[in-house]
Amino acid sequence: AESGSLSEQLSLATGVHVNTFPVYTTMAEQLDHETALVPYKPKSNMALVLTGDRSMTNNAMIIASYLLKEGFERVHLHWAGRDFDSTFNIPESRGITQTSGQIDPRTYGEQLSQAKTVILNYPSVRYQNHSSGRIEDALLFQCTPVVPLGTSLATQNGRDLPVWSLTDG
Repeated sequence: AESGSLSEQLSLATGVHVNTFPVYTTMAEQLDHETALVPYKPKSNMALVLTGDRSMTNNAMIIASYLLKEGFERVHLHWAGRDFDSTFNIPESRGITQTSGQIDPRTYGEQLSQAKTVILNYPSVRYQNHSSGRIEDALLFQCTPVVPLGTSLATQNGRDLPVWSLTDG
């Protein structure tokens, strides 16, 4: 199964023990020859917010405003997935940069190299039983991944990751 919560649901429904498989990152292999992208270099005071669903656009802006208020110098929003094309942009705002569309591994690696924190701005309902390789990417680059409350992402690969919730501020 893809997540611990899905494994539990399948085990309850079938009476059979269902294993959870680990989630991996392929960033190291994709960037094998990129000496400029060293996962362990000093970080800037930047947060990266990954959004893959247009319904989460307002959440991304709330998260970005909160992070800037809490002392981050810059928040980079990346609009990814089928809901966004390369021309999708929100109005510019001080301290917020953005990209959209399919992200190439080098650009993504550069963003991870700079970020201290990666916020996965994913819909909780959709990720209730799913995993994300983006968590492993963030950890490879020594970023703190923060995931939505109420998802299996918080315990991916047996970890106890920090969660965000708009009701918590």
